[in-house]
Amino acid sequence: LENTRMEQVIRYLLACQDRIRILERKIVILQEKAEELRLVNKAKWLLISKEGLLEPEAHHRLEKEAMNRCISKKEYAKEIIDKYENS
Repeated sequence: LENTRMEQVIRYLLACQDRIRILERKIVILQEKAEELRLVNKAKWLLISKEGLLEPEAHHRLEKEAMNRCISKKEYAKEIIDKYENS
């Protein structure tokens, strides 16, 4: 009876470990998405302040240019940030 209980506890702990790994992966994904949002928003506000665009125009430019150049919005946002912060 004690072996059976020990096996149940081990199975439960292994299942918990699997759930923790899944949640850790989700955390990484969410952190990456949050970073992308921060960069895109920063780039949008640079376009607004430096080029006089309205927010929808800045948003559209980010999406359109990234798509036209086959790069992510995050990559294009970094380019905009580098352009205005390093000039």
